[in-house]
Amino acid sequence: MLNESQEKRLLDMGLTACHRGLPVQGRRIFKGLLAVRPNLIPAQLGVAFSHLVVGDFAPADLVIQNVLAANPQDEEARALLALSLRLQNKGDEARPILEALAAAEGPSARLAKDLLG
Repeated sequence: MLNESQEKRLLDMGLTACHRGLPVQGRRIFKGLLAVRPNLIPAQLGVAFSHLVVGDFAPADLVIQNVLAANPQDEEARALLALSLRLQNKGDEARPILEALAAAEGPSARLAKDLLG
């Protein structure tokens, strides 16, 4: 079993891989975490992000929708959904999500404000 520090380190490694153009490797890290902790939301969202960075929107959106079905107010999932919609040129669908996130002034508020432009 991994401790919280190890999980965080692996999540950071997965995101770093995605940011450096290695989404397949990042996805493997996230899926490895999910093998140990199937309900670890940051790892689920990491899998979605690993698809988003290469424009593979359908699997990303499916993962995000599954997270939101279980946790409708999850701010990171809502922000990632809005980002996905924007990347798909669906700004009209993203706008209400972004406006709500920006108004809440939570951790995703800055991203939401930036995406609202």
